[in-house]
Amino acid sequence: MRRRHPWIFSGAVAGVEGGVKAGDTVRIVDHAGKFLAQGYYSSGSQIRARVLDWREDVTIDDAWWHEMTTTAVARRADVPSLAGTNLMRLVHGEADGLPGLIVDRYGAFAVFQALTAGVDRAKPAIAAALLEVDGINGVFERSDSDVRGQEGLQSSVGPAAGDEPPDTIEVFEGGVRYNVDVRRGHKTGLYVDQRENRPRVAAYARGRSVLDLFSYTGGFAIHALESGAHE
Repeated sequence: MRRRHPWIFSGAVAGVEGGVKAGDTVRIVDHAGKFLAQGYYSSGSQIRARVLDWREDVTIDDAWWHEMTTTAVARRADVPSLAGTNLMRLVHGEADGLPGLIVDRYGAFAVFQALTAGVDRAKPAIAAALLEVDGINGVFERSDSDVRGQEGLQSSVGPAAGDEPPDTIEVFEGGVRYNVDVRRGHKTGLYVDQRENRPRVAAYARGRSVLDLFSYTGGFAIHALESGAHE
């Protein structure tokens, strides 16, 4: 904890006080009662608490979630590799101080996954913050991951704020265009985290025969063809 690891595993918990329920915000203290962090509690997970803030004098409320979501989105504003795409990850869980939350952007739509009870409670504030992002017309929820069951949560899929997405959304990345189904596709609709790997593979494709074994939307195959693969 003092080295800023954001997870507390069940075996490290000496005790829980105050009738805490899944998703409740808790004060995390050491064996002597000294404050370490604030986080949310997960009663059914081996990760019993996830850190939200290392400060004691901060209130974890809707305003906090709104500010943290807005800050995460702002980090992507000046990233050079994102200049030529409308497809990107806006919030990446613990990396943005928002454990259990994934948000991907597909053109004019933000699609999020709330993977824990703590994030599930904050969905209205998160959706409101995303709808304020420049160019975002609608927010869609794809909280249908199996890990939600460990938190006692049911799947939740549907519009969260603003406009509903069309059946497919056209996005572009590195000169390649995809039609993405955010309602029924894998994860939030596309494997956004493979953006750098697709052109990396394509760099070896010119004049070659390429087999994409996990084609889904054909990301690697389309990039390979665009880079000169003959098949």
